Amino acid sequence: ILYTLLVGGYVTLVGLFLGSFTTALVYRFEHHLPFAWDEKGRPVRSMCPPCGRTLRVRELIPVLSWVLQKGRCACGKAPIPWTYPATEIGVMTLILLLFSFYGLTWGFAVRAALVPFITARLILSVKRYTKSKQKRS
Repeated sequence: ILYTLLVGGYVTLVGLFLGSFTTALVYRFEHHLPFAWDEKGRPVRSMCPPCGRTLRVRELIPVLSWVLQKGRCACGKAPIPWTYPATEIGVMTLILLLFSFYGLTWGFAVRAALVPFITARLILSVKRYTKSKQKRS
């Protein structure tokens, strides 16, 4: 039972971090920002959506940092959308569902690696659709 709890806890954390990665993907693709490296070959760091400041390590903890900061930017106190922790929790849930079906196998790992990209694509499609509906109204 200890093994199950440890592996389940690990998979939960991995799911949360993949969810955080998904929010970064959505934000960067939506704003046409580089994904991993800038034009000079430097790694691109995560930033606060409202103010653009580079995030500190303690601000990168999925869900928990949003809760501790009360859904606000640490520097300017601007609201951070609820969609960030919702996406992180949603991806974590999908990862846990995959784990419950496949266990700790290569099939699980491959499918789990695809979840952030599929989820990001879905979110971007929904955003584009709702923007086009608003323009027509």
